[in-house]
Amino acid sequence: MGATLVSGLLLAAGGAGAETGPPAPRSARLVLPSCPALPFDEDDLLSSLRVELLSYGVELRHNGAAEAAADAVLVVVSSSTCSGDDLGIRIDNPFAGVSVSQALDLSDRALPERGRILALAIAELLRERWVELFGRNTPSEEPEAEPPPAAPPLVEEPFAPPAATAVDETVLRQRAVEGTLEELQRRRLAAAQGVHRVMITAAVTARSYPVSQGGLLGGQAGVSIRLSRAVPLRLEADLGYGYGGGTASIGDIEVQAALFGLSLQFHGASVRARGSLGPRVELGWGWSRGQPAEPDVTSRSVDGFVLSVSLAGGAWLRLSRRVWVVLEAQAGWVAVALEPRADGRRVGGISAVLIGLTLGIAVGL
Repeated sequence: MGATLVSGLLLAAGGAGAETGPPAPRSARLVLPSCPALPFDEDDLLSSLRVELLSYGVELRHNGAAEAAADAVLVVVSSSTCSGDDLGIRIDNPFAGVSVSQALDLSDRALPERGRILALAIAELLRERWVELFGRNTPSEEPEAEPPPAAPPLVEEPFAPPAATAVDETVLRQRAVEGTLEELQRRRLAAAQGVHRVMITAAVTARSYPVSQGGLLGGQAGVSIRLSRAVPLRLEADLGYGYGGGTASIGDIEVQAALFGLSLQFHGASVRARGSLGPRVELGWGWSRGQPAEPDVTSRSVDGFVLSVSLAGGAWLRLSRRVWVVLEAQAGWVAVALEPRADGRRVGGISAVLIGLTLGIAVGL
């Protein structure tokens, strides 16, 4: 009876030793990007991914506490710009300290299709890298159990202490957690710096030239382009038109200008509301026409190139996922002026000190 008991113990030990690697996962925790609006349908992703993971015997957990068990994996979906062209997938096995990742570009797919495609990509990555993550075949590829071999004869061996663990599993788990936290922080910073690479702007503008008692009221349309993901820096270009004038004792002066503006703006790190500040150059062509008050007064037209430099800053307020309200002020100097004159003095021109105000809408693409 003693030999039978020992043989049974050896068989059990042999069966346990045949299992290599950490246990296959029974649940998965999903982490999504911290975006104001996700570039895919979250409900479609969850429903599709839940079905796909169940085929591997894995239960999807979302919006709950992170699993601390060794048989749970962490699935992280990332997007630094919160758009469909830079999605990333990472699967962490904290128990083994192993992570696998894959980049995904869904910019050419419609928004309703992306959730389903993303779920399939996650399931496919899990299937392809299963052995790397868990050191065993997928459940569907596991070979059928074979009868255990006959127990070898019992041989007395001197006692030896168990070998030391090659790698500290606590350290591996900690590294996996730290990697996840770093990824989440990187995504938050990227979202704060600017979620739209290109933005189209339309605005009403007012320009005042107090020295010459002139001004322009008009509008402009432009584009704002993010230059870097690491630095919140945008290049803004716009084309506008303004109309104004001035009054003298012998008549009125009518002034018009077509202007092209170029500015480099640093944006504050905030997703809902942000400030901007940077240099601006404005150049174009202006023309003026006199309207004499008396028939015997002669009038003539003046036109020419104009150029101004200024410092512009303002506030951007988010209305929705893609729409912002922009309020911007600028102050500067007209380097190349247009100076119509009446009674020997400048009237209603584009010259000297410049003060401007812009109110508009920006739409992200």
